[in-house]
Amino acid sequence: MAAGERVPGGFAVVVTRIGALWVLVGAALKLFLGTPYDLPRIVQQLPLDLVLTYQIAIAAELTVGVLAMLKPRWAWLLLLTLLLLFDVALITQIRDGEASCGCLGSSITVPPVLMLVIDSVLILLLLVSRPWASLGRDGIHALALAMLLVAVVPLPWVLDRSACPTEDDPLIGRGWYNVELEKWPGTRLDEREFAHCVQLDGLPEDGLWIFYRDTCELCAELLEYVAVAEGGQRPVVLLRLPDEPDEEPKVHDLPIGEHVHVVEMPGDGAWLVTPPAGFVLRDGCVVWAQEAMTIEDHEKSVAPEIPEGCR
Repeated sequence: MAAGERVPGGFAVVVTRIGALWVLVGAALKLFLGTPYDLPRIVQQLPLDLVLTYQIAIAAELTVGVLAMLKPRWAWLLLLTLLLLFDVALITQIRDGEASCGCLGSSITVPPVLMLVIDSVLILLLLVSRPWASLGRDGIHALALAMLLVAVVPLPWVLDRSACPTEDDPLIGRGWYNVELEKWPGTRLDEREFAHCVQLDGLPEDGLWIFYRDTCELCAELLEYVAVAEGGQRPVVLLRLPDEPDEEPKVHDLPIGEHVHVVEMPGDGAWLVTPPAGFVLRDGCVVWAQEAMTIEDHEKSVAPEIPEGCR
């Protein structure tokens, strides 16, 4: 092709719609098979509620995918921008050594390097096709497009897959439970939905409860400290969250003794909580709670201020 000659518009349309289909497939798999914890860490760290961030991310992908599929003439730039943002997130995942990008939900493992290659090839093809110069008008009416977007964009909120995993229904690959630990103080544990997730019979109504993962380094540090600091003055309940089977465990020293109870939590990555996360019970009422709990937080948990709802 001679320098300056226009690339046929049909090629740009095909490339744009392939990219749009790729984005829509990823959005659909996250919508039906993913959880908010599949988002790259750089996205999880945005100053928004994690579930809301997840819903907005899927809605954005659905919007860009639909627009690029039906209005490639002016939506190709949105698609290009989205793919570039994907690459930025994937580079951070490669830097952090993450095994899966989470782009296609929890059930499908795709190495970030592979996804970076795929997205980068799409970016290159999009640029080679020169859509800004070669694309012509499309035929879909703006009103029809608007009606389609109105039906598609709210899906992350309409199809709410948040549910309580149990031993009978662990929600493997199908949903998640948003713990929202910050809302627990001042409420009774047996009145929260959590009571339907875990069998509370036989567990103490007083003491320190801690969510942890075997693969969590911060959990290892905290539990090693708790093993020494908690000498039986109060019960300790350890809530072990599920881990990926191929991840190397970091937790080796757990508190032991008659005052310690260990509970295996049902589910497969279905718990939206940042471990180590702890809460304190007094007569069955939650008087203190903290995600990403530190040794300093443990000291605060020893004599917490009793909230109004527990007095």
